[in-house]
Amino acid sequence: MRKLLVVLSLATLLCILCACPAKLAGPSGAVDNFYSAMKANDYNAAAGYVAMKDPKADPKQLTALLTIMGASMSGTHKGIDHWDISNEKITNDKATVHVKMTYKDGTNDESNVDLVLRDGQWKLDMGK
Repeated sequence: MRKLLVVLSLATLLCILCACPAKLAGPSGAVDNFYSAMKANDYNAAAGYVAMKDPKADPKQLTALLTIMGASMSGTHKGIDHWDISNEKITNDKATVHVKMTYKDGTNDESNVDLVLRDGQWKLDMGK
């Protein structure tokens, strides 16, 4: 009975994952995926959308930094409500995307997010 429950759970999860639409592509998609992970408090996933300046750096440090950033957003603004992405500009292996963030406390923040193309994937460039 337990095996049947596990098999049915896995089959349901697989159906849900297959039915989910694909995320946006390109720099805007990377930014959208990053903020989706941050909103969900999935800092390991968010770290996957960030370019590490030093390839030998410990990814756990980046996850820890993102965790602190997420806690700060939650404490200061009660968390992320939604964001709007616009003005995607790509120049060779670099891009900039404009983001207007709306927090749950009703405040807004606007910024330009820099990205770099690494191994065929757009990643947020936080190395500045």
